[in-house]
Amino acid sequence: MNFKQAWILVVALVLTVLSQRALAAETDSAAYELPQFHLNSYEGWYYSHPNTKLNTQNISKGAIYLYTNTSGSVFYLQSPQFRCAGLDSIQFTSVWRFTQYNSENMPLNYEKLPFTVAFLGPDGAVADSVTVPIPTLSSRDLTLEFTAAVPRGLDSCSVRVVAWGATYDNCGAIRKLLMEGVEASTAGGEETLLRGDLDGDGALAINDVTLLIDLVLNGSPSLAENPAADVDGNGSIDITDVTALIDRILNP
Repeated sequence: MNFKQAWILVVALVLTVLSQRALAAETDSAAYELPQFHLNSYEGWYYSHPNTKLNTQNISKGAIYLYTNTSGSVFYLQSPQFRCAGLDSIQFTSVWRFTQYNSENMPLNYEKLPFTVAFLGPDGAVADSVTVPIPTLSSRDLTLEFTAAVPRGLDSCSVRVVAWGATYDNCGAIRKLLMEGVEASTAGGEETLLRGDLDGDGALAINDVTLLIDLVLNGSPSLAENPAADVDGNGSIDITDVTALIDRILNP
């Protein structure tokens, strides 16, 4: 067995280990999915009003009101816990229905009634929050999109939506809250090079190792055409890049 054959055998064994890790990771992938709130998705969500249940009918007719009553009880909506480690921020899309809106007959300025989205840690303590203003309304229904940074140091969290300044007479009912996570590696304006990401999917995995091996053994490695293949950053593409990529995957 020559050096090349021995090296290929070692790489094959490493690929086997990576495959086993990938299968194990699939079982945990659901934990990274963000919970969504809408007509057909409210399992695990909590609405603090004691007399209103979370169900399709109440969400559809706009009965999930967020406000503070005359006794000081605060009625809010809270998501189940979800994994947030590795997320830079969350993009929210919220859909509301208001009891009143600005018109000739019902003048009301909702800019004074913002709502708050709070991130809660596993212990229930508020780690951070963002206040979102309500624009002047011209109809009962409003779709509002906004982005909130995920607090650092949390592996898992939940979100709570509260409208502190609202009363029953001027509050809004939340009908949908969709969340989309923005990973830390993809956040920001300019695209950054992820060394080793040959397939361009934003992650380092088995497929990248396979592509790099094929490039080194069977291709004509060109740094200009394959900048991500220069894993160790020494200005050339060779066996040492494969070794560096495997090490980065095994020891992130």
